[in-house]
Amino acid sequence: MPPLSRGSRSDRMFDHSTGLGSGSLDLLAQMPVMTLVWHSPPQPTPTPTQEPLLFFASPQLLQQTGYGQDTLLSSSAGWQNLFPEDASTVTALLKQPEKLPQALVVSCRHVSGSEMKFRLTLSRIQDNTGLAVLGCLESLPHSHSHSARQAQELLTAIVEASPLPVYSVTTTGIVTSWNPAAETVFGFSQAEALGNPLPIVQPEHSEEFNRLRLQVLAGQSYQGVEVVRKNRQGQDLFLSLNMAPLYDEQGQANGILAVTEDITKRKQAEQELISLNSGLEERVRERTRELETEIVQCTQMEQQLKQTNAELAHAVHIKDEFLANMSHELRTPLTAILGLTELLLDKEPSTQNLQFLNTIHDSGQHLLSLINDILDLAKIGAGHLSLRPEPLLLDDVCENSLRLVRQMALIKRQTLRYEAFPEPLWIHADRIRIKQILVNLLSNAVKFTWPGGQICLRTRLSEATQEVIIEVEDTGIGIASEDQEQIFKPFIQLDSGLNRHAGGTGLGLALVRHLTQLHAGKIRVESHPGQGSCFALYLPWNPLEQNDIHPQNTAHPSAPRGQGERILLVEDQSENVFMLESYLSELGYEVQVAQTGYEAIQLNSPWPDLILLDIHLPGLNGYEVLNHLQAQGHEDIPVMALTALAGSGHREKILAAGAKQCLHKPFPLHELAQKMRELLAS
Repeated sequence: MPPLSRGSRSDRMFDHSTGLGSGSLDLLAQMPVMTLVWHSPPQPTPTPTQEPLLFFASPQLLQQTGYGQDTLLSSSAGWQNLFPEDASTVTALLKQPEKLPQALVVSCRHVSGSEMKFRLTLSRIQDNTGLAVLGCLESLPHSHSHSARQAQELLTAIVEASPLPVYSVTTTGIVTSWNPAAETVFGFSQAEALGNPLPIVQPEHSEEFNRLRLQVLAGQSYQGVEVVRKNRQGQDLFLSLNMAPLYDEQGQANGILAVTEDITKRKQAEQELISLNSGLEERVRERTRELETEIVQCTQMEQQLKQTNAELAHAVHIKDEFLANMSHELRTPLTAILGLTELLLDKEPSTQNLQFLNTIHDSGQHLLSLINDILDLAKIGAGHLSLRPEPLLLDDVCENSLRLVRQMALIKRQTLRYEAFPEPLWIHADRIRIKQILVNLLSNAVKFTWPGGQICLRTRLSEATQEVIIEVEDTGIGIASEDQEQIFKPFIQLDSGLNRHAGGTGLGLALVRHLTQLHAGKIRVESHPGQGSCFALYLPWNPLEQNDIHPQNTAHPSAPRGQGERILLVEDQSENVFMLESYLSELGYEVQVAQTGYEAIQLNSPWPDLILLDIHLPGLNGYEVLNHLQAQGHEDIPVMALTALAGSGHREKILAAGAKQCLHKPFPLHELAQKMRELLAS
């Protein structure tokens, strides 16, 4: 390819104010695109006879078209031979540079006479030497006819492979195409359909078909139109119809293309669903009526339940009040009985009197245990009984429990044996409640074992189940298998009636089961009538916890003596006044007595160092006395409340009212003395 000529014509072009500099032309010559540069006509718009002149053709264009540079640059006719069919269009655009840029498809004639299709883009360019028009040619990969043929072949392949019926008809409804899916769905072969009226349109469908046909030919398209047609067997088909017009080369509608989808199954399912919904709606209405009736009944039952609950709550309240009052009435005399017995035992009486006193003391403790069983069972039923777990050495609890029933066993000449686990066993439990369980089981064993029989308390360890097992085994009367579950129910006694040979309330084993369950344990019984019984208690055991437990001294300290402190005893029961005044005086306290609440609040100085206050007083009760003391500015005087009320919440209520300590009657005298010293020391 000869280099771009910078001869006389190019030099002459640079003399014009609108020419381009040599630097710009060199850049265009090196670009890999076909470019042309025309001289921009002078402004204003040139005369119609003035033709645009070409002054640059890139080497790439010359190589692609086969023309020489001199041929194209010689005159306007030279470059117009390059675009013989579109020369006038290009010339018109070159004469109106203000409308540029523009792009158009042109036929470009090769020097050999063949023609090629190019995209010509015309743009105005300018550098420091002037203004010109730049033309860029881009080759089109295929001819239009070839692309149209390929598109037609692709469309035909798509239609043939379509799973949906596709067909076309003339403006009068004659079938011109019918794909395989149409044969399958409608049952008519291609040979039967082509050249004939649309076979799926029956006379009853003609009016609808003609209306749609005319609307489509008028330029309207349809998508998803639901129609009913018939297949070859005369069965109704529900179709979703998509229709669009077909156009000839002149843009006139000459046919209709239809793509259909068989929605018969879907429509049948919809009909079934509608039928089901209709039935469902009726069932819903029926169920709604039933529910409304049930709601009315439930509302009535709720009202009855509320009334019943109110009556039950009232009954529970009356029961709690009754238990509290009975507890007070029973514990008050027991306080005097046990307290005076404890005083007499401390005085070392004669052997015969000692036996009498022990009998009185044991009988009082037995009566107290019965009261406690009744109250504890009531607390469990109300969910108010809670445990105070602590580390316990099992041997100590077992020995203490055996001590309490040993006298009963001796009277009946029974052998009481203890088989302890060879190593110390520590458990985490409530000392009082575990002792209560064991005493109940041992007492029952003594009661229901014949004179001269044997009773064994045994402790074992099951490392496999991580449980401590405590067994109470006897050689007594035994329990029939059908009765073994009944004995754990409250108020049930197998040996009932006036001629029964064993005492009790029938609450012991019920309480044992509840207390065991509170400790996350279980109790089992194995028994045979006439051969004896074995009650086994299973309690959780944690070996890691046992390693951290250290022995504690559980022995009761001796009663500490007073140092002449003044004690105000507020108590209305003369027996208790006598017992407490005697005991405290012997310990070295100065005791002053007030038998009513009014006497207590009217007391003049000197003020006591400690007040022992009975809560259940005639007239002004203990709570009111506490309120008066605080109102008078005596809240610094420690008050120890003494109460026979054992219901849930009484202790918390008393402490909240201002008492520093609370003892439930009856109480051991040494415990009273110990707590008094603690209060006085504080």
